[in-house]
Amino acid sequence: MSEFSLIEQALMGLMVFALMFGVGCSLFFGDFKTTLIKPKSFLVGICGQFLLMPLIAFGIYKVFALPFEIGLALILVSCAPGGSTSNLFSFFAKANVVLSVCLTIATTFLATIMMPLLLSLYMDFGDKELSIPFAKMFGTLLAALFPILVGMLVRFKFEDKASVIEKWATRFGHLMILLMVIIWIPKLKDAINIHNLKTYSAIYLLCFLAMVLGGFLAKLFKLPKRDRRTISLEVGIQNAPLAFAILGLSFGKDLMQAVGWVCLVYGAFSFSNAINFTLFFWWRDKKEI
Repeated sequence: MSEFSLIEQALMGLMVFALMFGVGCSLFFGDFKTTLIKPKSFLVGICGQFLLMPLIAFGIYKVFALPFEIGLALILVSCAPGGSTSNLFSFFAKANVVLSVCLTIATTFLATIMMPLLLSLYMDFGDKELSIPFAKMFGTLLAALFPILVGMLVRFKFEDKASVIEKWATRFGHLMILLMVIIWIPKLKDAINIHNLKTYSAIYLLCFLAMVLGGFLAKLFKLPKRDRRTISLEVGIQNAPLAFAILGLSFGKDLMQAVGWVCLVYGAFSFSNAINFTLFFWWRDKKEI
């Protein structure tokens, strides 16, 4: 199996560290108190992330009769918690930002266990040579939690500077993503070109249904409007860079080269969908005035 170059390993490591550190810098330890006192919205959000989202991905994988490797990438990205992007759009959409941040850190912790379990539940590896590297996946996700804790500590010690540090850490993480895309576009070009419209439709449908059904789930439990918006965004916006990194670090460069583009395309679709949903939320607010 092909190995990553030292530059590729360094860029992925820096990308994950910077983005997760940025999330940590946005958190207060006290932010969790309110959520824990009234955990209904929090629990619905967790269910949306780890029950609803992977189920939608699995259903699309089966209905569209996608190749096994594509299905694996879809399930993987469906299990990746939202990260700082969902927090950002919760702010833009006038949703419950504290709930979004609490869900981000909780789902990141839970993903260390849930991601391998959900993959083993939904994907029938049968006699395929590919197997789930539980230890590697757990280690990669656990490594992603460390910068969150460091960021929270920075916020606690240097609260007046934390927002500036968060902004620059996030920018640095996005720069690493850009460099990774520049490196990988030539390698992924052939893989992207050979796939037909059906695959892209499946990826977009996953993103769209996740946001719609996430909001419907929240409405079913009669949650407040701001919480419904948060859960819709949290379920639909997955941490595509983290899923991309886990796919490569856990399963190897060959699989990354074959289907890593699925994570990147999902990330692009979820970002554009988040903009559309935010504009829709703004429109609804104006109608209610």
